[in-house]
Formats: sequence, C-alpha cells, structure tokens
Amino acid sequence: MGMIGSCLAGTACTCLCSAFQCCGASSKVFSRIGYALFALVWIILSTLLLYFAHYITISALYNHLGCTDAATRDSCIGLSSVYRMSFSLVVFHLVFFLLCSCRNEVIAKLNEGAWPLKFLAVLAFFALTFIIPNGFFRIYGYIAMGGSFLFLIYEMILIIDMAYSWNAAWVGNYNASQESTGSATCWTIMLIVGTLLATGGGITVYVFMIMNHGNSSTLNLVVLIIPLVAGALYFVLTITQVARGGSIFTCGLFFFFQSFISMSIMLSKPGTSTQGTLLGQIVIGLAFLFFVIFYAGIRTEKPAGEEATDAKATSEKVTNVLAEPAEKEVLTSDDKEAPPEITAKTMMFHLFMAFASLYYSMVLSNWGSPKINSQPVVKKFSNEHLAYGVMLAAQWIGILFFIWSLIASRVCKSRDFGDS
Repeated sequence: MGMIGSCLAGTACTCLCSAFQCCGASSKVFSRIGYALFALVWIILSTLLLYFAHYITISALYNHLGCTDAATRDSCIGLSSVYRMSFSLVVFHLVFFLLCSCRNEVIAKLNEGAWPLKFLAVLAFFALTFIIPNGFFRIYGYIAMGGSFLFLIYEMILIIDMAYSWNAAWVGNYNASQESTGSATCWTIMLIVGTLLATGGGITVYVFMIMNHGNSSTLNLVVLIIPLVAGALYFVLTITQVARGGSIFTCGLFFFFQSFISMSIMLSKPGTSTQGTLLGQIVIGLAFLFFVIFYAGIRTEKPAGEEATDAKATSEKVTNVLAEPAEKEVLTSDDKEAPPEITAKTMMFHLFMAFASLYYSMVLSNWGSPKINSQPVVKKFSNEHLAYGVMLAAQWIGILFFIWSLIASRVCKSRDFGDS
C-alpha cells in the first residue's frame, strides 16, 4: 500500500506541475507546488488519524503511549498521531533545509524530484515515532505552540501581502479592460462580489460567535468586539482615502481571515461549553494554510537581480494565479534543460514548511485541546490558558500590522510606498 501510495503521489505531483505549466506558471516553482501538495496529502491523513486512529489501535499501543483513561483515550491517541505526523514533517523539512546548504547538483535534483522516495521516508519515520513515549510529545506540543505563534504572525503578513497583490491584479485587469474595450463589467462584478463574500463571511462568523459566546462572559464579548471594531476601522480608513493604497476588497479579505482567528480563540477558551475541534474551523484553517503555502511558493521565487520593487511588479507576479491568464511564459529549450538550482530562498522555503507543519498540528487539535467522539477534552499535551493567550496576542499583532499597512504612507510621508 505504501508503494502504491508513493507512486500515486509522485504521479499526481508530475501531472499537476504540467497543468500549472500550461497555465503559465514558471518551472522554477514546480518543486514548491509539489511540496504544497505533498503537505496536503499528509494533512488529510492526519485529519483522518485524529478522528479514526482509535479504530485501528491495539490495546498494547494505548498502554505504551499512556492513553489508558477510557474517558479520553480516543482524543489521546488521535492527538498523539497528529503530533507524530507533524513531528515527522518538521524533521523532513529541517533535513532538507540542511541538505540544501550543500548546494550541489545531486541535492538539487533530490529536492525537486524523487517524490515516491520522499513519501516512503516520511511514512517510515512516522511509524518509527510510535516508539517515542507521549512524554516527549507533551514537550513537543509546547514547541509547536510557540512555533505556531510565529507562523501565525507570518501567515497574517502573507495574507496581507496576498490581499494587496490580489487587489492589484484585479484592478490592473479592470484598467486594462477599460482601456482596450471601453468596458470592464466583468472585473467590476468580480471585485464587488469578492468584497461582499469576504466581508459578509467575516460578519457572519462574528455574529455567530457573539450569539454563542458573547453572553457567557464580558471577556468573550470584549475579545470579539475589539477585532470587529478594528474591521470597521479598516473600511473607514479606506473609504475616507486615509489609506492611499487600500481598497475595500483588500479589507474584506483580511477581515474574513481575522474572523477565523477569532473563531479559533473562542473555541480554545478554557471553560467554553462548545470547546472542541469543529469541522468548520478545520476546513477554514487548512484552506488558509494551504493557500498561504501555495502563495509563498510562487511569491518567493524570482529571478536573481529582478526583485520586484513596486505594486505593479507584484500584480504581474500573481496575475496568472488570481486572474485570467494573459501571456503564458514561453520556455525555450535552454530553460527546459537548465539544471535544478538551490538558492537561499529554497532553504528558507523548507524552513517555512517546517513551521507550517508545526502550525497545522495546532489547527487540527484546537491548539492541543481536541474533543473527539463526545469525550472530555484531553489535557495531556498542552495548557489551554497558554493556547488562548498565544492566539489572542497573534491576532492583535496582525490587526496592528494591517492598520499600519493602511496608514504607513500617511505617517511616513518621506518614504515612497508606491501608492501615491
């Protein structure tokens, strides 16, 4: 089964990379697209293990892992499996991070190919982690929480960058269509609908959270009202043109992501009656995570000496991904036969993926406090109060970052932000 799965994974990566090439994506990002899909496979497997690992676990393994409490053993074995898979991926990417420092042709080819071998390596290491007692993964849970705090802040920065780039791409296509045909109805509709969906989705989440958690305590209400007021401030600053480079579409996208963080905070709050890992939270969290990984892979790969320095360059960078493809990249025979190359950005991408592997374990496990099959929350792996504080701090830092992105050109008037 492992060999069949590895072959299927390798075939899928090859086929999807060919599809992205047809859509105009540079061959230099294919390996990163492959790693994003590679991570997706293991994340899906981790989700299945979280809920169904107890069905295939023998009693001896329960005793070995210390999951002997009948009231919480399903949650214990599920969360233990998620942490072990997360740990396996962290080790995998850190190993490649170190290997890439050699920067030779063999390592470069290994980095960009050999997907069945990589699949089998992670699977074998994951199986070996069950030798390690759960005491180690209690410590790993705190490490994952700290790493997830840093990743969550960086994820917010990427979401902000993605929102501005997405807006620049669509507005650029709107202007181009207006100049060439005299009409840009399609792009106008897309911008309006996108803004309404993102903003409406965020408001819906906050209304739901306030109705279910706002009445339980004053603290809950404050924690929900502050980001909601911040969201209103985004739109006020943009509509009044205080934010020179802002748009309501950009505000809507970040507001929707912010609402997901608020939902995660409420679900992880100690003493919350509905505490647990909700399916909606997992789906939204993993969707954002995968999109950020995919975006990071495309965003970070630029030819040497051709770093983009303005919004126009950024718009052109993501147009093929976020909008209708305009001019597809024409690869010459020299480009197709160019040997793989390892750069500092390749190494940093593996480090980014290692932190992403830490973070997804927190998304799946409700930051170490899952509730599975109506069992009580297992408290073997983390401190609920610490998880609550970590996410709350990360959200407020992200809010400050976005507000700064809106007013920076007004505050630092001597600097050119490319939005004048």
